[in-house]
Amino acid sequence: MRSLRGFLLLGRHAFATTLSGRRLLVLVLLAAVPVGVSVLVVEFDQRLRLDDFLDVVSRVVLQAVAPLVALFLGVAVLGDEIDGRTITYLFTRPVPRPVVFLARLLGAACGFAVLLALSVTACGAVFGGHIDLSAAEIGGSVAVALLGFLVYVAIFAALRAFLRRALFIGFFLGIIFEGMIANLPATRLSLCSVWHHTAVLLTRLFEDRIHRMPRGLLATETAAGSLQVLLGVLLVAVALGAWKVHAREVRVPSAVA
Repeated sequence: MRSLRGFLLLGRHAFATTLSGRRLLVLVLLAAVPVGVSVLVVEFDQRLRLDDFLDVVSRVVLQAVAPLVALFLGVAVLGDEIDGRTITYLFTRPVPRPVVFLARLLGAACGFAVLLALSVTACGAVFGGHIDLSAAEIGGSVAVALLGFLVYVAIFAALRAFLRRALFIGFFLGIIFEGMIANLPATRLSLCSVWHHTAVLLTRLFEDRIHRMPRGLLATETAAGSLQVLLGVLLVAVALGAWKVHAREVRVPSAVA
């Protein structure tokens, strides 16, 4: 029960911190980028199609905004701690570090998830005035975007648990896997990209209506298979991060505390 109360308190604090101050301003601006791109596409594209909406969601949201925000928020999950030869947390009734890690991870992710959901919904509303786009299809796109973002956050938070320079390393890994490998022609290498599997989910959601397959996707891939991969990566990343912070935890006897 004590761990649950600590989890909720820390998660709420991380959520509030994410949506406050200058950080909120930056996150709002980033969330507004897909909406701005949608307005420009609708304004200047004379042959507007459903593929244009999918391009905005998959390329702008899932391949640019989501991993970039996830990198900064994921690193910040442990970025404020004092690691090394010090005792990071000292309470008379301590909260286990894995609980702290999970609470801050979920709180920070939920903070931007609210803005991300509003952003994708707004993109759908912009396109919905010019193409046939149902509320269920917009909701499905929001769900895919949120899942992809959560996977990114978990990966970068776990990376920060293992590496001090996770911000720089995560940035370059993101460029390699999400910017380069993900855009390779239909090969097995592209399966290493998170974006690849989110693109599969989006494609299968609209497969009866799209005019072209995104580059790098295999015709044999299914939504169920990509969903399993994403959930598996999410669980492994969370488990590794929690295990690493637990391994570095310093327990002080209550008498000493």
